[in-house]
Amino acid sequence: MEPPARAELVELAVLDPGWPEEHRTSVVPLIRAAAAIGQRGRAWRLARVAWRFLFQHGYLADVVATCEAGLGAAEEEGDERGVALMNNYLASGLFRLGHAEEALSRITAMLEYQIRTGDRSAEGRARANLSGILTHLGRLAEGRQQARQAYRLLHSSGHRSGLAVLRRDLGYMEVVAGRYREALRNARIALQSMTENGSAYFQSAALVIVGMARLELGELDAAERILTAGLAAGRRHRIRTDEGEALNLLGRVELARGRGVQAVERHLSALKLAREHGRLPRVAHYSNDLARALRTVDDVVGAMELHRQALAVARRASYPLEEGRALSGLAECLAAQDPEGARRHWRQALDIFERMGVPEHSEVRKRLAELDG
Repeated sequence: MEPPARAELVELAVLDPGWPEEHRTSVVPLIRAAAAIGQRGRAWRLARVAWRFLFQHGYLADVVATCEAGLGAAEEEGDERGVALMNNYLASGLFRLGHAEEALSRITAMLEYQIRTGDRSAEGRARANLSGILTHLGRLAEGRQQARQAYRLLHSSGHRSGLAVLRRDLGYMEVVAGRYREALRNARIALQSMTENGSAYFQSAALVIVGMARLELGELDAAERILTAGLAAGRRHRIRTDEGEALNLLGRVELARGRGVQAVERHLSALKLAREHGRLPRVAHYSNDLARALRTVDDVVGAMELHRQALAVARRASYPLEEGRALSGLAECLAAQDPEGARRHWRQALDIFERMGVPEHSEVRKRLAELDG
């Protein structure tokens, strides 16, 4: 690439922390203008450098629009590498907005390119991203297999930051699978590495996973301290992607302590953030958790409505774990008045949980046995 014609403007954009926010809505028109005057290489690279700010600040619709514009420029240029990279960044936005199947297709295109060109480090990063999408889609065994391959590739290529991010993601995957000690180990290793590297963004994300594992282990005081630290770090650095998750988990801590009203407040705050940013998977997740809290304060009608909403959103977002949790929550609401309806919902949930291999199946089996007993 040739040096920029206006180097002073580049310097201003780098040095002024308010520049990206001020000019956020101009990025897509600038990409299109650059492509229109034949600067397609610069156009897709602009989309690439804009991605981090947009992603970390929760502007996911902007991520998709920006990366789609960049992808179009790379395709017009015939730049295979640019197309692969834009597919990768585009997938990050699509996935979090609830378009998991399309994100899977985009990441697969990125992976195929990296395999073809022999870039083992980039292949490792692509496989790591793929593992998260597969886990979301309920394909835990495939997700774990991709994560193992990613670890080998990143380790052999000396990609330390990639390994740290993968460790964090493995922590989440182990929580989903019910292996909480292993989840805690992975998340703590990730946190140590991210702290040593000075990565504020990834530190807050790792803190959330550490807190999540502590919560599942029943270590409520430790979970609360760590999640509060993660929430503060996210807010301090304006990392909106982790703020909602920390708030929601703190709601679960309150619920575990028997403080239903406080739990409802935390979950409502988390759900509001998820809705503001259009994060359908988290809308489903937080709606289910809020519904659980509402049941403890005797608002069964409100709980049922939230579980129904969560069920619809989870199906739309191809999120079987939250689909199963919504079905199980509806069964809990119906059990006293409509045991047959509860049984139908629990059986549907059990089918999902057993197919995924997640620990929620044990509680559902227990509740079905109680109904049949």
